[in-house]
Amino acid sequence: MTYFGNAVSGVPYGPDVRDGTREFWGVSHGRKTITWEGDGAKFDEKKVDPNKLDLNSKSISRLDDREVPKQFFHAKLHSIFLRGNQLSTLDTFQQLSLPSLRILDLSFNELQAKDLANLTVCPNLQHLTLSGSRLKSLEYLPALDKLEVLVASNCRLYTLAMPTLPSLALLIVNENRLFSFKGMVKQPKLVTLHAVNQAFAGRDNLEITAVIMCGNQLKALRAKGDTTTTIDQSVIDAVGKYPPYTSELLRLGWLLPTSLELAQGNTVGSLAHKFLKKMHNKQCVPEGWLLESLKMDDAPLCGIPVKCHFMIR
Repeated sequence: MTYFGNAVSGVPYGPDVRDGTREFWGVSHGRKTITWEGDGAKFDEKKVDPNKLDLNSKSISRLDDREVPKQFFHAKLHSIFLRGNQLSTLDTFQQLSLPSLRILDLSFNELQAKDLANLTVCPNLQHLTLSGSRLKSLEYLPALDKLEVLVASNCRLYTLAMPTLPSLALLIVNENRLFSFKGMVKQPKLVTLHAVNQAFAGRDNLEITAVIMCGNQLKALRAKGDTTTTIDQSVIDAVGKYPPYTSELLRLGWLLPTSLELAQGNTVGSLAHKFLKKMHNKQCVPEGWLLESLKMDDAPLCGIPVKCHFMIR
């Protein structure tokens, strides 16, 4: 079976089978195609892959022997689908060993952020779907070295805090409660970011902010409907004009000014940084406080104080 695009999993709708090809809608990915290798003339709906566990929409509330026999979760499983259940905890995951698991769909359950810590039993996970959950952050997600695709749309995320995922190439966080790139750390292989319908989606310098926070390897950003913006060299050049501590300010929840005033010299940035530290001791911006703009009365010169204005909302 060959996967095209960045599909994680899909739920087929109707027997749309033509010449061995089946169309389906993937989870939060749009339309994808699966091509079946071999004779491809017929699609066997009854054929069951023993290493694929499909428990979608089974009203499961806990993964224990009362609802799902433990022998279902054997070491050779490569895919587990638990979409649309009533899972409120993953504590029993710690009792499992899933070294071969590559695809896990936990979307549309009632999971909380701390439940993600139990995914350490899936060290080779490549595709993880968490859409439609009660997650407010991804900070408890283990640093899964082989995770390539992470989908967390329609959750309650207010921060992009998560560990560094060295293989992550596609991050989809559509329809959340994100006002900034608060908590974001650089992901060394992230090339595509989808963050549709967020509060920051309409900002003019969104591409620059995304590259500062994600890294120069970012190639595509989708923040407005179905329009994907390609990150070109002009954006990379603009990023280079900002001082190095810009990413730290953005990570703490501030918004990038709508102009390049921050790049006019270290004076404004350092003042903002000191002001930030003075506001609190834990390097954490109070909830709802965002840096809207910075303004200087005069161009900064070495050793000469200037008056700076911080617009906070």
